[in-house]
Amino acid sequence: MESSNNILKELQELSPVLASSYPVPLPYTIPEGYFEQLASAILFIAKDNDLSADEELDQLSPLLKSISKTPPYHLPEGYFSELPENTVAETKAVAFVQEELDDFSPLLNPLKNAAVYEVPAGYFEQLPATILHKVRAEASTAKVVQLPLLKRIRKYAAAAAVALVLLSGGWWFLSSDSGSSTVSSTGIEKVSDDELVHFLEDQVIAPESNNNSVAATSIDASSVQDLFSEVSDEELQQYYDKNSSLIKVISN
Repeated sequence: MESSNNILKELQELSPVLASSYPVPLPYTIPEGYFEQLASAILFIAKDNDLSADEELDQLSPLLKSISKTPPYHLPEGYFSELPENTVAETKAVAFVQEELDDFSPLLNPLKNAAVYEVPAGYFEQLPATILHKVRAEASTAKVVQLPLLKRIRKYAAAAAVALVLLSGGWWFLSSDSGSSTVSSTGIEKVSDDELVHFLEDQVIAPESNNNSVAATSIDASSVQDLFSEVSDEELQQYYDKNSSLIKVISN
């Protein structure tokens, strides 16, 4: 009683509104004398109901009534009565098979207890070193990528074409150079001195440039003597006799 008074005082101090509604009424209630009349009420309902179990199930749930009452799992007839005999027969059959296997193949008999899969001796001890060796070997060897056959043929064809062009150009240049020099030398030998003189007379001799004139004036008599010091008088006379007409034209 004192505890309830203490609670009421605390509620009055905290919230006078809650204290005015204390004690709080229960949200759910039962009729008066419910438990006293419960036994007689249940007995009356049980006696007054004359429906069978099927009729009552039909009223409560027609879906449950429509479900077949046959159990989903069942045993053959006489299963438990024949169970000992069947067990003994199966045991004898297994023993018979074992005896037949021993007599038929003594080699296969010990294999039934042998391990199907096995690893070599020391496999797991050598596994880290083996993996490390393979990784290092793969890292040291670079992958060689081969070019397709068509690309290699194109490269070879391009190189051959360039070599052919260079060879043909060099051959043409050398052949044309030697031919022109041969024709010019042989042609000049066949031309007479008079024809050469007439050709030089018809040509317009261009005046020498300033640089050439300056260079010509810078050559003195001593330089000329130095140039012809190694040439004998007989060679000079022979040259003059052969080209006298040409020298006259140039001097004019």
